[in-house]
Amino acid sequence: MSAKTSAARGAAFFAALAATGNQALACERARVSRSWVGLHAREEPGFRAAMDAAIAEARASFDKLRTSGGGARPAAAWRAQDGEELVVRGTNGRRVQVARARLKQWTPRTEARFLARLAATCNVKAACAAVAMS
Repeated sequence: MSAKTSAARGAAFFAALAATGNQALACERARVSRSWVGLHAREEPGFRAAMDAAIAEARASFDKLRTSGGGARPAAAWRAQDGEELVVRGTNGRRVQVARARLKQWTPRTEARFLARLAATCNVKAACAAVAMS
């Protein structure tokens, strides 16, 4: 790693990458640039191997959650970042990772808010409007 970036930030990046499987979110959490990660991944084989191991660890943890019937939800520390909701994404053989929820995406949090509003009002249209899904 370069002298400009501390070993603690590198460790934070790998920990976040192992938790999410998402390089962009891990960079944001560790406060390192994506170009820094790309540079080190290209130039340092050990760094690339550590990245691959962290991504494999994330994939294994999501596979374990799915097979145990726990569903695929991000850990409590990864439910939101900078005010944006995060979800577990990836099907049809793609890599599973924690990612930002798309605009108007149906998420577990959206579903809980919708069902609470529906129970309170018994009005589907009002419940949809309350969660911005009209």
